[in-house]
Formats: sequence, structure tokens, C-alpha cells
Amino acid sequence: MQTHWPIRLSFLITAAALLLALANAPALVRGPSAQDLAAHTGFDAARALAMIQRIAPTPVPAPVDSPEGDGRRARLITAITEMGYQPVVREDFVCRGTVRWNGASCGLVRNILFEAGPPGPASVMIAAHYDSVGAGPGIADDLAGVGAMLEIARGMQTRPPARRVLFAITDGEETGLLGAQSFVRTDPLAAAVKACVNLEARGTSGPAIMFQTSHPNAGDIGGLARQGVPVVANSLAADIYRLLPNDTDASVFLEHGCQLNNMAFIQGMPRYHTPRDSLDYLAIDSLAHIGATARAAIDGFASQPMPDAAVREGSVIYADVLGRGMLVLPQLAGLLLPLAAAVGAVVMLARLGPGGLVRAVAAPLLAVALGGGLAFGLHAALGAIRPEEAPWTAQPLPLRVALYAAALAGAAGALWLAGRTVQAGRLAAAGWLWLATLFAGLYFVVPGATILLAPAAGVAALSALAGLLWPQAWRVGAVAAAVLALVLIVPALGFAEDGLTLAMGWAFAALAGLAAFVTLAPLRPSAGAAAALAAGLAGAAVLAFGLALQVPAYSPAMPRHLTLQHWQPAAPAASSGPGAWWVASGDAGPLPAALEALGPFSMTKLPGLADPRLAAAAPRQALPEAQAAPALTVLSSSETGGVRRLELEVRSGGARRTTVIVPEEAGMIRFDGGGAQTVFEAPGRRRLTCSGRACASWRFAVELTGPPQAWEVRAGWPGLGPAGAPLVAARPEDSVPAHDGDMQIVWINPVL
Repeated sequence: MQTHWPIRLSFLITAAALLLALANAPALVRGPSAQDLAAHTGFDAARALAMIQRIAPTPVPAPVDSPEGDGRRARLITAITEMGYQPVVREDFVCRGTVRWNGASCGLVRNILFEAGPPGPASVMIAAHYDSVGAGPGIADDLAGVGAMLEIARGMQTRPPARRVLFAITDGEETGLLGAQSFVRTDPLAAAVKACVNLEARGTSGPAIMFQTSHPNAGDIGGLARQGVPVVANSLAADIYRLLPNDTDASVFLEHGCQLNNMAFIQGMPRYHTPRDSLDYLAIDSLAHIGATARAAIDGFASQPMPDAAVREGSVIYADVLGRGMLVLPQLAGLLLPLAAAVGAVVMLARLGPGGLVRAVAAPLLAVALGGGLAFGLHAALGAIRPEEAPWTAQPLPLRVALYAAALAGAAGALWLAGRTVQAGRLAAAGWLWLATLFAGLYFVVPGATILLAPAAGVAALSALAGLLWPQAWRVGAVAAAVLALVLIVPALGFAEDGLTLAMGWAFAALAGLAAFVTLAPLRPSAGAAAALAAGLAGAAVLAFGLALQVPAYSPAMPRHLTLQHWQPAAPAASSGPGAWWVASGDAGPLPAALEALGPFSMTKLPGLADPRLAAAAPRQALPEAQAAPALTVLSSSETGGVRRLELEVRSGGARRTTVIVPEEAGMIRFDGGGAQTVFEAPGRRRLTCSGRACASWRFAVELTGPPQAWEVRAGWPGLGPAGAPLVAARPEDSVPAHDGDMQIVWINPVL
């Protein structure tokens, strides 16, 4: 027994360290400090922050084509001119039709452009947008990007880039990527641009994550990785982002054929698109990191030949190693190295003989089933007991501990149930067989994921080869390979939580359970020790779950999204029901008691609208001064081959946003307007929007294959009106409006 205590101690310490690392995974995704970056790169985040304060001296929203946007643009032009540059403003009424979103967005945009660097056409562009959503001032999203850009431009006056660089401060990003669309469609400077660096934010803190490239991506990564600036990125994030229904201006630049580095910081996501996206919450380290990384990306693109259509670009997989440096491998290595590890695991299983083979091979699957099942059960129980949609928002640590303790308990339980006669080396080989097979399979779905295992898989394969000569080499090598895998996998779980929240936490735990099995298997001193560890971890999971039941769901710093709006038809309904409604939307869950007392709110079908809403009776209100309800006029109508073409004009006074909903039964197959001609082939309801003052008179054409239907035409103005003051007062500090924000909305139902 005395000879086994070092292994027993290592087993317990490793499990504890693994739980600590997993529970703090988001903290492992970090960038350097503003001070370190200033010393290393010269990027002055304090000066960039002062520029943001100058651009937005008051914390008010500045949506596209608004008076607040005019003021923001004027201050930007003054600041750029004072720096010695010559900015130009490109004004364009533009629409962007998107089949992906089943509709089109329109608005009048005013992009700001200027250039730096040696003479010649600008082949590299850096972009950020200066408009905001209606709910908040958009300090992180995206004045942080603008401020970083201007500090980069200042730095280029003393350290010029190798190529001409175009600075594009776009407008209308929040309403459909309109400024970017106008740039690539009409701007004479667009043709020369071959590489793009885009700055964004989906939170207010955390490192700048380079989360999107073009495809193939070798050129996008190669130059950036050589600049010596700590980059936070991995190819899994890029592949996952490609599968998600998200867009930034970079989506348009990719369609233009740009090489791309798209970067953002995403921690503090509950503050995104809310009034809390303010200077009070913008992290200066995040501002510094996105600025320094963006300059590195520009220099990376400028230091290498621009893409040549005749030369085939390769694909790579990549990941930062704890923010210290970039690991880049050919994409094919992501398949070959896991396959080599799987072959090595089979060799080790064969070498160790048939005893306990079935139990060993089944044990990793049992670890995933036990750990993932327990994590899923805890997650589901939390959702069933807590009324909030995301009760972990303000305090995620208790749930994180519960989920990952459950995952580790599953791994330890599987090591116990495998039996005392199954060797630790055989269990490790079985774990690597399944882990390597999983990642080899992921290569064909999300090849970027394989970077998380490929280096460790190479070590595991070499360890199996060495194990043929020295049996202990496999056990030592399996531990080393597992540790290397965890160095990449654990931060990736932090990435996943930042981007997807803990709504998918049980799935993260299932992967962690398999990784934990591979890590602990070579160290298992006995089945009894594994049983004791499993019991302790299960108890820790239950205790953490109990704490997760008690912590506040939201806080002023990490708030609930709760938008309030006043909806009323332009003409009062003939029925005896209410003439208008208060509508609440945002994160699901019971409304605050003070707000519910002004209702009651319930899911209600409002007359003339297709979708029910969480609504309460409200008094009818006058529109803001000098405003009028929307009106739709058919300018012309024709029919050819069963297809009706209508040319329409919508008038909506000074509404912030006008929305036209075309029901599926109308069979809309085409939209023409503002330079966009979009053909829709799949059936569905179409949503057309126009944002800003220029939409007071909005003209477009549609083609329809269905019979006349009742459409929805809505106009919205910011605020709730005088009658809404009690509701605003009843909304607690831990709840905030989001996205479009509080609005008065009036609608009509023309039949077309």
C-alpha cells in the first residue's frame, strides 16, 4: 500500500486541479493588460478611451440616420481632421436583401473614410461602425472599435504600415449591415481592398477574440501569427460562428472577396445592446487588446502578398496557447493526428491482452453517459425550479461548479465501475480511442475543432509507439498528452460559455467528462479510490447546485433584458376590448412584481397582428408631436404570368423604424429597392424594414404569387409616451431595455 500513495495523491490532486480549471474556464480566456500592451506595442488605450468620450460625450443612443448620429459623425470628422487626415463622407440610401433572414433592410447611411500609409491604392482595410441600437449608446459596440481605429491611425503617423490602409467607419451596421453593403456596392475605393480587419463587440469586457476568417484561411492566419502580439483565437470558434445565424459588417466584406480577421470581445454579454453598454462598463484592457491585435492584423496582411486568384490558398487549424502564442497546423493534421492516436490506442489495447477489454472500451462511454446525464439532470432541475430563463446570469460559478463536478464524478464513477482488475493503462488507451475517434469525426463537420486535440493526439501516438519498447512510457505519455489536450480544451469551454452562455452547459460537461476520463485513467490507483472520488464529486455537484438555486439571477451589472413598448392600431378597434396594449419582451420568466401589478400581463393576440405578445391593456396615446400613423400607397400594379408586381410607398412621418410584414400566403418572391434586388425561393413570411429619417417616404417594389392578404405596416418612435412613466419606474435596476429599446408602435393592416 505504501508504494501506491504517490499515485493516489496524484489522482486526487489532478481531479481537484481539473475541477478548479473547469470551474474557472472563462477566466483562462484572457488577454494582456493595457499597460503591458502599451509597453510592447505602443498602443495607448487611455488615449483611445478619451477619443470615445469625445465622440460620445453623453450616453445616448445614436441609431442610423438620427440627429444623435449626426452629432457623433460631426465630432468624428473634427477629430480625424485634427489628426491631419482628410476624411470623406459617402452618403447613400441603400437596401440589403437577405434570403437568410427572409427580408430586407433599408436606410440612409453616411460612411466616413480616410487613408493612411504609403501612396497607392489601399489594399488593406480596417472597419468599425459608429451607429448604435436604439436601446443603448453602443460604447463597446462599436465605439470601442472606432476609438481603437483612430488610435491605430495616430500610430501610423510615426510607424507607417507597409501598404496603404483604408479606414472605414461605417454606418447602419445595426440595421442590416447597410454601410458595409453601400461600401462594397458603390464606393470607388472598394475595388482595391483585398484584406479586411473588422472590429466588433458583443459584450463590454474580456480579451479581443479573433473569431472569423475567410475560407481557405492560411493567409488570414499566417501574417497575424508572426506579429508577436498575444492573440486569442481558435479555429473551432471560427467554424462554430460560420454555422450560427449571426452577421457583422465582415459578412459583407467576405462576399466582396476579402481575406479577413474579424475580432470582438464578448464577456459581459448581458450588457450587449442595452444602456449598460456604457463607459462605466467598458474594460480598458479589452480596448487595448482589440487595438493592438487589430494593428497586428493590419501589419500581418500588409507584410505578405495580397491574394492571387490563380494561387490556391491552403487551410489551417489554429489556437492560442493560454494567450501566449499561436499554434498553427495544416488542416489535414487535424485528421491524421487523431487517427494516429486512435491507431496507437488500438495497438496498446492489443498489447495489454484481452483481459477486461470490453469493460475498458465501454468505460469512456459510461463516463460521458454518467457525467453528461448528471449534468443534464442538474441543469434541467435548475430550469424547472427557477422561474428565470437564465438564472445563472449574475452568478454563473455555482452552476459551473455543479456541472463540471458532475462531469468529473461521471469519469471517476466509470473508472470505478470498470473494475479493479482492469489496468489503468488499458483504461487510458480506451479513453484515447474514443476521444481521438470523436475528433477525427469532427474533422468532417467542424474541422477547426481538431486543433483542440491534434497536438495531444500526436503525443499520444508517439507514447503508444514508445510503449512497445518500454511499457511505462505509455502511461507517462498518456498523462502528458491529456494535460496538453486540457491546455487547449478547457479555455475552449470558456470560449463556448462566453459565446453560447451556460444554456448549453450540460453539453460542455459531457465533453469535459470524456477529457477528465482520459486524464484520470492513467493515474487510477484502485477502483476503491475512484469510487471515493466519484462520491465526493457527486456531493460537491449537489452542494453547488443548492447554491445555484439561491443566488440572484440578475444584477445591475449583469442585467435581464426587459423591453417595454406601447402598441396601438392606427384606428381604434370596433370591439369593446382595450384600444392599446403594453407589451413586454426580452428574457423569459415572470415579470417583476411591481411591473406585473400595473398589468396584469398575459399572452395576447392583438387584432391585426400575426404573433401573440405578452401584453396588458393600455390607454391609447397621441403620437409624438408632429408625427402621424403609417400609410401605404400603391403607386403601380401589374400582373404577368400569375405574378403581381406592386410599386409601393410607405409614409411614416418621423418614425425611427418602419416595418412591413408580408404574410406567407401573399407569396412574396422578390424585393426591389435601394439598390437591392433579392429573389426569395423558399416560402415564408417576409420582413422589410426601413430605419431613420429618410424613411419618412420609402419606395420599393415587390413581386407576389399569392392572392391579396392583410399586411402589417408598423411605425415606431422611441420612448413609451407620457402614460408609460409608471412602467419605466416599475422596471427594477437589474432589468434593462435591449436592442430597439422602449418604443411607441402604431400599425395598420392594408390588404394588398
